[in-house]
Amino acid sequence: MTSLMRLENATLRFESGVRALSDVSLSVHAGESVLLVGESGSGKSTLLRALVAVQPLDQGQVRWQFEDRDFDPWHAEAALVRAHRRHMGFVFQDSLAAFDPRLSFSRSLSLPLRAQNLVPSSEQLATAFRETGLAPELLARKPHELSGGQRQRAALARALITNPRVLLLDEAVSALDVSLRAQILSLLLELQRQRSMAVVFVTHDLAVARTLAHRIVVMLAGRIVENAPADQFFAGPLHPYAQELLTHVLPPDPRAAKQALAQEPREGALSRSGCAYALRCPSAVPECKVRVPELVPRGERSAACFLV
Repeated sequence: MTSLMRLENATLRFESGVRALSDVSLSVHAGESVLLVGESGSGKSTLLRALVAVQPLDQGQVRWQFEDRDFDPWHAEAALVRAHRRHMGFVFQDSLAAFDPRLSFSRSLSLPLRAQNLVPSSEQLATAFRETGLAPELLARKPHELSGGQRQRAALARALITNPRVLLLDEAVSALDVSLRAQILSLLLELQRQRSMAVVFVTHDLAVARTLAHRIVVMLAGRIVENAPADQFFAGPLHPYAQELLTHVLPPDPRAAKQALAQEPREGALSRSGCAYALRCPSAVPECKVRVPELVPRGERSAACFLV
């Protein structure tokens, strides 16, 4: 499979001293859907920003491979980087903040094309709205005149307007109610199939993964602790933290489902030495508290745990 974007041994420490990423390596292949999951502060959004080269790294490297050219965007000419950004589309959580309130959707959707020195046609903009389930007449409106679900569809239309190879979404459906979330996810799945795009979806909600994911990447404290094909992951995660996440989404006892789904996985109490999960892990051994486990291949997947 062609690797379109990848991180190699990415490490980043914020000015506060918090290590946001620790030796993270990840590849995004053509046509696949990768879901980054984990609790708040686990490094998911930072990884996404590093992958698209808007967040500099302290160590490691970013590589993009589009049009048979493999390069590091931090060490390439600005014109080359700008030209290849058309291969990436972005959708964020806050659909209202994502748009300039002064601009109509017609003008907002035109901006990514104009950034590539392209002149959008009215039919091109109308097609983008139709493709995401919006009436072309809504192009004349401004962000506050549409509902949250409509704005998120408009954000998706804007992300797709340059026909990207990779679509990147950061908590793009978490602010929507259950019915709207299902609609957007169904739309994403259909568009991904039609266009053979790669999709990278940041979320804390593993239920989303059931709909979209080919591969699940679980993060904790700035590290990847499990990377697995979705079917294998849902059949049984290897890492204890991944098992905890899945238990809160798919409890083994159906009678406990309502109660479990109403709860968040336990957050906090992360160890500052050894495995970050050591203080919460029911299976931890003394080694877990003093050594950081490496991400080790286990067949088609990998896990960072001394116990697997």
